[in-house]
Amino acid sequence: VGAKDDPIRALDRLWRDRLIIEAGPFALPLFERYYSMLANPAMYWLRPSFVFAPWLAPFVETSIYDTAPLRSTLAELIDLTQLNQSPIHLAVSAVDIETGERELPTGEDGEIIIRGPQVMQGYWKAPEETARALRDGWLYTGDIGHVDADGFTYIVDRKKEMIKYKGFGIAPAELESLLMEHPAVLDSAVVGIPDDEAGEVPKGFVVIRKGFDVTPEEIVAFANGKLAGYKKIHSVEFIEAIPKVASGKILRRELKDMEKARRAGEL
Repeated sequence: VGAKDDPIRALDRLWRDRLIIEAGPFALPLFERYYSMLANPAMYWLRPSFVFAPWLAPFVETSIYDTAPLRSTLAELIDLTQLNQSPIHLAVSAVDIETGERELPTGEDGEIIIRGPQVMQGYWKAPEETARALRDGWLYTGDIGHVDADGFTYIVDRKKEMIKYKGFGIAPAELESLLMEHPAVLDSAVVGIPDDEAGEVPKGFVVIRKGFDVTPEEIVAFANGKLAGYKKIHSVEFIEAIPKVASGKILRRELKDMEKARRAGEL
């Protein structure tokens, strides 16, 4: 029974058969019933199967799928301390992005790696891809995030989306979240644009709310006042809409292509 097709029957199936794996995103009605049952000690067996999924995006400031730590309305909706930090027998760690060999301190962003009996043995007939993803028993997820002091894992971006600035990795989602704090900003996206000296520098694309009169320079100053030196946004451009897929994921490639075409036209 699919959760999206019939969430109530899906939950009843979990209860009756003691299934402990939920492979897809929960529909909201199913989530509400599911979470209300977790307070019952008899339902402890069900907790490891819980998975946050893209449908939760309306409850947070930015999409969890891309994403930033759980906060805003979601933090009021559920008490995260009542859920298991990670599934049973699953080890989670964050390592440096450059080599993947140095474990990072608590709270520091890096690539999330996991190890456990539920991790795959490899990709079918793809030894090179398997070698890149699996190292010494650890699965390198390609997700950028950190593990906090309580053992919760926060995903902030994808490794392939990282902006490479003078050897540093910058997560676009962090900068986008900061831009969204400005009262005039309705939506935002950040991409890396080519730079001869730094490799790439962050550029913001911003949609301004109606009724606000601000300049790109004001938005840059607002964001950079809260950022470390190497993370600073170098420029901002106002656009009508941020290109996205139906699920809300930003189409950064379109923004990069637009910037590339503009530069080519200037040459």
